[in-house]
Amino acid sequence: MPTRIASRLKTYSILLMCTFLLMSTSPWSEQKPMAADLVAPVEESVSAPEEVVSEPSPSERLQVVEQRKPTPSRSAQQQPQQMPQEKSKPQAANPPAQPETEQHQDTASAEARLQDLNIYVLNAISTYAGGRYPYLLDNNYATYNGVTSNIYYKGRLLLKAHPSGNRASHCVGITFEVFVKAMRARNKAAGLDQDDFNGMSFQAMTDFMLRWYVAGPKDTHNLAVAIEKYGLGQRITNLSSAKAGDFIDFSRTNGTGHAAVLIAWIKRGGEIIGLRYWSSQESTGGISYAEEYFHPHGKVRRDRVFIGRVGPIANYR
Repeated sequence: MPTRIASRLKTYSILLMCTFLLMSTSPWSEQKPMAADLVAPVEESVSAPEEVVSEPSPSERLQVVEQRKPTPSRSAQQQPQQMPQEKSKPQAANPPAQPETEQHQDTASAEARLQDLNIYVLNAISTYAGGRYPYLLDNNYATYNGVTSNIYYKGRLLLKAHPSGNRASHCVGITFEVFVKAMRARNKAAGLDQDDFNGMSFQAMTDFMLRWYVAGPKDTHNLAVAIEKYGLGQRITNLSSAKAGDFIDFSRTNGTGHAAVLIAWIKRGGEIIGLRYWSSQESTGGISYAEEYFHPHGKVRRDRVFIGRVGPIANYR
C-alpha cells in the first residue's frame, strides 16, 4: 500500500511540473523581469553621479571661480571708491568757473563802453613803432588817400593806400587811420560790431571822413567838428582840459596846418607854450613824434586849434 501511494505521488509531481512548464507561469520565470527592473535604476544611479562629478555643484562652482579669479590688490579695491570723487571734482569746479568767465567778460565789456577812446588811440599808435612809413602828400585822390593800408567800412572801400605799397601817409590820413583802428579795438572789447560807429552808414562815414580831411572851410571841416556832428564826442576848447590821445588840428602863421594825436603840452613856468604830438610829417620824413610851439615861441596859432575827443560809447548821441 505505501509503495502504491508513493508511486502515485511521484506521478502527480511529474505531471504538476510539466503543467507549470507548459504554461510558463512558474514563480521563478515571473521574478526575472522584476530583477531586471531593479538593476536598471541602479545603472542610472551610477551614471548620474558621474555627471555630477564632472560639473561642480553651485557651492563648488563658486569656490572654483573665487580660486581662479585673481585677488584684487588694495589699490584696485580702493579705486571704485575714488572714481566718484574724481568725477565730482570737475562738477564742483566747473559751475563757479563759467559764471566767473561770463562775469569777467561782462565787466570788461562794460568798462570798454565807459572809456574814452584815448587809451585805444595810444595803443594804436604804438603799433607803428619800428616801421618805415614815409611821408607823402599827393593830390591824386583817385589812387592815394594818405593811409598806409586800404581802409574798409562795412565791407566797402573807403580810403586807398598808395598803389606802390610803400606804406606812405600824410597827417589827416594817418590820424584817421588811427581813429578807425582805435574804434574797432574798443568795439571789440565792448562786444559790438567792429564797424558800428554809432550807427553810421557808409554814406555818413564818407561825410565824416571828408570833414576830418578838411575838404571844405576849416571852421566847418575839421576832426573836432566831425566827432561832434556824428555824436561820438566833443570838442575841447580849454587847452588845460586836453589829454594824451585826443586828436588835434592846428594852423600855423605861415598858412599851413597839421593834424596829429596829442601826447603832451610843453610848459614853461606853468604856461602852455607848445605841444608834443604823433603824426606823419615832412620834417621827420614820415610817422614819428614831433614838437611845435605856439606863437610867439613858434608858428602855431592859439586861435586856430581844434581838439576833438571821442567819448565813451555810453555817451554817444
